[in-house]
Amino acid sequence: MMGDDNLGGLYPDFAYLSGYTYYKGQSLMPDDPFSSVKSKKVIGSAPKGIPVTTISWMKIKLMNVGIDFGFFDNRLTGEFDLFKRMRDGIPGTPSDIMFPLETGLSALPENMNSDMTVGFDAFVKWNDKVGDLKYSVGANITFARQKNGKRHGEIFGNAWDKYRWAQSNRWSNVVLNTDQGNAGGVWMWEVIGRFETQEQIDSYPVDQDGQNNATVRPGDVILRDVNGDGKITQEDQVMLSSYGEVPRIQYGFGVSLMYKRIDLSVFFNGSAKRRIMLEGREGQPGIDPFCANDGNDRNLMKWIADSHWSEGHHNANVSYPRLGVLDTQIANNQQPSSFWMRKADFLRFKTLEIGYTLPYCRIYFSGDNLAVWSPFDFWDPELQYYTYPLQRTFNIGVQFKF
Repeated sequence: MMGDDNLGGLYPDFAYLSGYTYYKGQSLMPDDPFSSVKSKKVIGSAPKGIPVTTISWMKIKLMNVGIDFGFFDNRLTGEFDLFKRMRDGIPGTPSDIMFPLETGLSALPENMNSDMTVGFDAFVKWNDKVGDLKYSVGANITFARQKNGKRHGEIFGNAWDKYRWAQSNRWSNVVLNTDQGNAGGVWMWEVIGRFETQEQIDSYPVDQDGQNNATVRPGDVILRDVNGDGKITQEDQVMLSSYGEVPRIQYGFGVSLMYKRIDLSVFFNGSAKRRIMLEGREGQPGIDPFCANDGNDRNLMKWIADSHWSEGHHNANVSYPRLGVLDTQIANNQQPSSFWMRKADFLRFKTLEIGYTLPYCRIYFSGDNLAVWSPFDFWDPELQYYTYPLQRTFNIGVQFKF
C-alpha cells in the first residue's frame, strides 16, 4: 500500500486554509471620455470557503505477480507480469449535499470514490546465431483496463440514467468524473444521416434542437431518436465505445542483425483499442474554423477545406459538415456524436539503424519516426492536433574507439 497526493486539481491547493481574498472590484460606472471625473473602484473581499481539514491523499494498493524465464541456454528469455491497482479515497464532491445560494458555499470535497485497474505486461526475446549471422528478435505488449468502484451520492433521474450508470461502470478506459458518476464509457448520440434540403428538415418528424428544428439547416447531421419519443434528449445517447482516448493495448517489436562487420536494427511501436474525437471531445479543444465571436478563431485545416459539406455538391462522404461563422450556426453539428468518433490504432516505424564497423571506428546511418500506418489520417494519431508533430530525422555518424 502506498499514498498518492497527485490529485490532479480535483480540489484547490491549500484548501485547509481559511480567510478572505481581497481584490479590486469593478467600476461603479464606466469612465466618461468627455469628463475629467473618473469612476471609482471598490475594494472587495470574498471568503475562501470552508476549510477542508478532513481530506487526505489517495490510498493505493498494488499487487504484482510476475515470472522471468530463460530457456535453451537463455536464447529464449522473457518476462510476464500480472498487475492490479486499487485506488481508494479519490476526491469528489457529494452531489446530494446542497447549500443555500445565500451562503456562497458549495459542498466540500471528500475522499469518497475508488477505482481499479488490472492488466498485464509481457516481453519475450530470442537471441541466436547461425554461422556468422547473429540475430535478436523481441516484442513487448501491455494491456490495461479500468473499472470504477464505489461512488457517492448517485442521483438517477429515471430508469434510463440508472441503466447508463450500470453500463458505464463496466470495464472501461474512460476515467469517470470525480463528482458525479455519468461519464464512464463513450456515451454519445448516433448519427444516421445528414439533412440535404430544407424540405427534408421541414418534414422530419423528430425535434432535434428542442425548437422544432428551427436552427437545423441543410448540411447538419441527423441524430437517432433511440427511444422513439419524437425528440432528441440525453436519453437517446448510447454507448459507442467502452474505451476512449487512452489506448487499452500498447505494443512494440524489433529485430537486430549482425553479419561480420555489418549491423542492422529496426523497431516498431503502436497502440490498439483506442478512439479519439475530431470535434474537441475528451479534453481536446474544438477544431471549428472561423467562429471568432466565441474565441475559436482558428485556421481552416486542409482536410476541412478539402472535404466539407457544401450546397449543390456531392456530399456523401465528407469529413466535416456545414461550415459557419458563429457557434450558434453550427451548434447542431457540435454535439458529441458518432460522426466525430474515429478509430485511432496505429503502428509506427520508430527507428532504423545500419552500421559498418572498421578497426578503429563504426560508420552508421539512423532514422527516427520514419512512417506511421493508421486508419486515422487527419493528423498524427499519437498526438493532439494542436501539438508540435513528431519530426522524421536522419543521421549519419562515426563512432571512434581507441
